[in-house]
Amino acid sequence: MAKDMTGTGREVDYLNPQPHQFDVADIARGMANTARFSGQSQMYYSVAQHCVLMSRLVSAEHALEALLWGAAKAYCGDLTAGLKFLLPDYTEIVRGMDTAIRERFGLPRTQSGLVEIANKMVLAAAYRDLMPQGTSFPLPDDIKPLSMKVHAVHSVRAQGMWLERLVELQGRVDKVAA
Repeated sequence: MAKDMTGTGREVDYLNPQPHQFDVADIARGMANTARFSGQSQMYYSVAQHCVLMSRLVSAEHALEALLWGAAKAYCGDLTAGLKFLLPDYTEIVRGMDTAIRERFGLPRTQSGLVEIANKMVLAAAYRDLMPQGTSFPLPDDIKPLSMKVHAVHSVRAQGMWLERLVELQGRVDKVAA
């Protein structure tokens, strides 16, 4: 069986994900409890915090898409690029989850290039600030890391930050939780 139960009691089907299966409380909790860099950073750094930073970097038009950039990771985890390369089925499952989540939130089917640039900028800054000294994330020449320092926050705070940002972008919590 390729299904799991979420914290709100919803059932998520990995092989046939449907938009109604995704709840903002589950997404916020799952992203806040999912570490970037496979948990290897000096301080815990969550997917939720990463997405909040991304959403503040892009224009208002792309902010919700950036905030939800890692929503599928709330259910599937966040594997390193090397592992994703070795697990093509995992990549396909994440793609299906992302498609259903995009539909749930009224986002375009394909990710904006600006959101991917924001991801790389925030990723490089987090790598610079939270990984061992002297390491850097390889970026194309035309993309620079954020100049601001990334300060990791506790997962509970990251969950709250993510939900607060969602409310900023979409309005009342009861509206987005439907």
